[in-house]
Amino acid sequence: MRYLDRYHTYFFIAVIILFFVSRFTNLTIIPIFNDESTYIRYGIEQLVEPDHSPYSLLIGKEPMTPFLYALGTKVFHAVLFGARTISVIFGFLTFLGIYFVTKKLSNRNAALIASFFYVILPFTLFFDRLALMDNAVCTVAVWSLYFCNRVMMDNKWWQVVLLGIVTGIGLWIKSSSLFYIFLPFVGYVLYCFFFKTIKISILINFLFSIVISGVIFLPLLVHPFYSTHSELMKQYTYPILSFLTFPVNLWIENFVKMFVWMINFLTPTGFLIGVVLLFYLAREKKYFLLLIWFLLPLIYICLFAKLLTSRHILILTIPLIISAGTGMNLLVKKVKLVTALFAILIIPCLFYGVVLLFYPHKYPTYFLSFAKFDLTQYFYSNSSGYGVIEAAKFLEAKAKKSKITVMLRDDSGNPEDAVVMLLSKNPHVQIVLYKEKIEGKDVAIKKIVNKGNAFFVSRGSYLAGMEPYLEIEKKFSHPYDKSF
Repeated sequence: MRYLDRYHTYFFIAVIILFFVSRFTNLTIIPIFNDESTYIRYGIEQLVEPDHSPYSLLIGKEPMTPFLYALGTKVFHAVLFGARTISVIFGFLTFLGIYFVTKKLSNRNAALIASFFYVILPFTLFFDRLALMDNAVCTVAVWSLYFCNRVMMDNKWWQVVLLGIVTGIGLWIKSSSLFYIFLPFVGYVLYCFFFKTIKISILINFLFSIVISGVIFLPLLVHPFYSTHSELMKQYTYPILSFLTFPVNLWIENFVKMFVWMINFLTPTGFLIGVVLLFYLAREKKYFLLLIWFLLPLIYICLFAKLLTSRHILILTIPLIISAGTGMNLLVKKVKLVTALFAILIIPCLFYGVVLLFYPHKYPTYFLSFAKFDLTQYFYSNSSGYGVIEAAKFLEAKAKKSKITVMLRDDSGNPEDAVVMLLSKNPHVQIVLYKEKIEGKDVAIKKIVNKGNAFFVSRGSYLAGMEPYLEIEKKFSHPYDKSF
């Protein structure tokens, strides 16, 4: 490790370069995913409408990241690349957060190892390259941990303010950021209980950070759309009182899923190093909050989550990566053990990275159980978005020759959100959304202005009862399954 000390700056620059190379290489090779289409569509609405209202609240999504994704599409003049670049930026902020947290808790060598782990692990590599909200929540997680530690060590007013700002912004990103509003206060209470020490001024400052978060969150909370958002959020979590019914089967199912996902996406070696060293380190005061940042969200997700997917537990990787980097640095004198662990961890990560960056359709096949099932949605069937952008470009070409009407089912995801996102601002395209279960076909057809030049974009062969009026113009087939 003396080489890390001597050439630390060079190694750190090399890891930063590796981060950006791994994130930007073939960034758009994975087709636009269902949720990406939805977020970008509503983000563009928020960006272009004069009042910039948070329309994404109407579909149960906080407005900040969709707005930033839309901004990315404008800056880079490329829909998918621009939106995913925003995720890469959030990933880099998380990378820096891991470095500085680990450096503060341990030393710069441990920080370098932890940040390197962040770059290469399949979990973080995969989600840093998609325009989804969860890697932005990781940014909130790691920086709230950083400022929480700073408050406990130094207790400066500016640290309290920055903690409140970071966690307040988190509530504009995703509701799961609510964890990090209260974790500093709850974590410090537990710290005081286990280590028999307390400073009332620190406790008051953590309460003050909650107030700052609330002030930042207030404009969103009082917006008329937020009541709709609150109702929609009920589909993702069970109420707190559901705990009293003791749904043990649900708890076991959620725990097993989380365990399988972390074993697969962190690799078995990465997961075991992170967990074992996390509990080992937590015996010391300065590492105790790492355990809290891992354990309390895990318990909540296990007890109350429904519609759980792997990206919802991405936040749990942050304390594990920090503990893994810290622990590996502590084992530095055991050269053979450290070398073996690095090899066992890095070789699978490099393999997964090459597959993801160059052969993404094969990516799910190298994972097991719930992990494989979870990944298939990003690469197979209509949710994966193969052919969606191509279909929109086909219609754009038609619209250059004459005005056209494009009809779609009034639905979320692919191809509906993607087509609306890409074509709705085109002055030569009329978009007609068919509310299948609300209005009759004849009512929808009457809305068509360009009756001699109208198209219906379908999700596979499902034409919503419009078959008598349609004939196939063009098919965009998935290259690796039967969907189109």
